[in-house]
Amino acid sequence: MLWLVRRLTDDPVAAARFEALVREAESIFEALAPDPRLADQLDRYGAVVELWAVWMRGTRRDRRGQDELRHKTRRMVQESIGLRRIRDELPAATLDVSFLSALKKGPEDLTTEERVTEIEAAVEHEITVRGEDDPLAKTLAERLQLLRAKHEREAQVTIELLAEWEGIVRRHVEEQSQADQLGLAAAGAVALAVLRRADLDVVDQVLVDAARELAADYESIAGFDGWSHRSDVVKGLRKAVIRRLAGRPETRPLTLEPEVIDELLAGLLTLDRS
Repeated sequence: MLWLVRRLTDDPVAAARFEALVREAESIFEALAPDPRLADQLDRYGAVVELWAVWMRGTRRDRRGQDELRHKTRRMVQESIGLRRIRDELPAATLDVSFLSALKKGPEDLTTEERVTEIEAAVEHEITVRGEDDPLAKTLAERLQLLRAKHEREAQVTIELLAEWEGIVRRHVEEQSQADQLGLAAAGAVALAVLRRADLDVVDQVLVDAARELAADYESIAGFDGWSHRSDVVKGLRKAVIRRLAGRPETRPLTLEPEVIDELLAGLLTLDRS
């Protein structure tokens, strides 16, 4: 079923069209059921709704309570195809500590190529859900691009190459959990991810300390709901970021790299979506 999730993710226009058509069919069904004249169409409608449930599962909207099926449709699906089966057979594209474990415990007849495909789809969705301004998503996208290039050069998917795909997930999960272990709030985690991407030749603790300071600046300047949309706040945060980086000899070179400053600001400002 991951082929559908991947296909619609790659084509937002097709995804929007698919969702609109499913909602249209659902409205008709809800209005007419339990008209006996629908009997001949129930199998086809059930197949469409199953694909819808897969799409919701793949984009995690089933977890956020969005886009719920309406009453008659949900009851019909539960009785015929079973949403529980979809939840059991199609793991949501969430990169966490249980993802690789679940993949390894999957069907024994799954080939190495198929396992790589599932990992790749999950990584793509992690990037999509996080958004283009998220530093962790950017790092993940860069690693994905490099591994895809290597994958294309290989004649076949070996166990060693599969291990590299699994390594992408493992490293991403470790980086997420590390922020919690270091006691960094969301702003600190964002700042640390950007600083690590800058590839400075310094010990990691320096970056952690700098990230904490940048997070404190963010909270004092732009940490109020809706403030990140104000131009004066954005300007103030930019000045604070440059001043903070310039205050440390190890991070001072970054003040001459506007793309790093822009990435820091973009990542921090995505924390306030109000």
